[in-house]
Amino acid sequence: MTGVPIDRRDAVHMLAWLGAGLTASAMPGRSWARATDDMSRDAAKLLFLEGDAQIRAFRNMDRLFATRPIRRGGVTASLPRAPTEPELVFSHDGRDWTLAQFMAFNRVASLVAVHKGRIVLERYALGNDAATRWTSFSMAKSVTSLLVGAAIADGHIGAVTDPVVRYLPALRGTAFDGTIIRDLLRMSSGIRWSENYLDPASDVNRLLGLSAARDRKGQFFAHLASLPRAYPPGTVHQYKTGESCMLGEVVAAAIGGPLSPYLSERIWQPMGMEADAYWVCNAEGDTEWGGGCISATARDVARLGLFCLNDGIAAGRRILPAGWMAESTQPSAPHKANGGVSDYGYQWWIQRTPASYRAEGVFGQLLHIDPAADLLLVLQSAWPRPSEAPRDALNAAFVGALAKVMA
Repeated sequence: MTGVPIDRRDAVHMLAWLGAGLTASAMPGRSWARATDDMSRDAAKLLFLEGDAQIRAFRNMDRLFATRPIRRGGVTASLPRAPTEPELVFSHDGRDWTLAQFMAFNRVASLVAVHKGRIVLERYALGNDAATRWTSFSMAKSVTSLLVGAAIADGHIGAVTDPVVRYLPALRGTAFDGTIIRDLLRMSSGIRWSENYLDPASDVNRLLGLSAARDRKGQFFAHLASLPRAYPPGTVHQYKTGESCMLGEVVAAAIGGPLSPYLSERIWQPMGMEADAYWVCNAEGDTEWGGGCISATARDVARLGLFCLNDGIAAGRRILPAGWMAESTQPSAPHKANGGVSDYGYQWWIQRTPASYRAEGVFGQLLHIDPAADLLLVLQSAWPRPSEAPRDALNAAFVGALAKVMA
């Protein structure tokens, strides 16, 4: 646990959420035990939470899982506001949408748009404000990719062509033997994996269950290492959170320590983030989830986007190898199993026309980056289901409308 105080607006509600017996029972020890059990259950069913329980969870992940802090530095970088806001009304699916209607329909909790280094739009809803730390889900995969670049620049990793077993020799003889780091970056290691968010027995939900227990250090890695191989390494792209988690294990082994302090030292502090963030861990004292769940403010996620737009330079220092962002954001992953073309790079989703890239997370989390327009958009949301095509299409329409009005 980070020790970060619970969001005040949720304190009373969280008490009820964690168990009505907390204040009513004559046996406090039993009440707190029940609350802990409820926390574990809600953590394990994170992808199935609804309504207010979902919103409170997304705002308070450090109360559900073991986490590690990502410390800010002593100086906050300015994120100035543009003198005027664009008027944004756009057409989609046969009707006109205002900004407020878009946010309400897509259950957007935080929205920050930055054009040429200045905030042009900033809105909050669902009880969020500028200080709210909201979970990113799979957006964290792209951060793990940034840390691979930083580790290469620092000499901890030789190259993306290095074998994974060089850094994790315990993987010799497993399905990851023969995999190189670039295979993990492109999600093409070939392991067999189920990413079905709504199947309680899927691999991704099994990992959530292990993390929710918080006391099973090493079992997360052991489960990944036990997975069988479905395809030869480097031949097929299939979206798998497990590969990103293994990528995080590689980085942690290469740098000789946890990911959060390294992220703080190499990116969070040089970029002048305004708040500490935190990262969900596999268990207490274990490695961070390389595949998800960094909680940060929307403004600091925007600063992360500015770091990417600046090709990995922060406070005048080069953190990533020159050209790393260009290499990372090329659609270079192998074809899918069905022969379809993959629009995926090094843990980034790629849009070819117009050229842009994005970090995405379930339930509507988004960092969209358009280098040509010097434009980025952060959305932190609480969709009712992990993935919903109509809401995703509305996000895309909003991004297009924003780019058009800022051109």
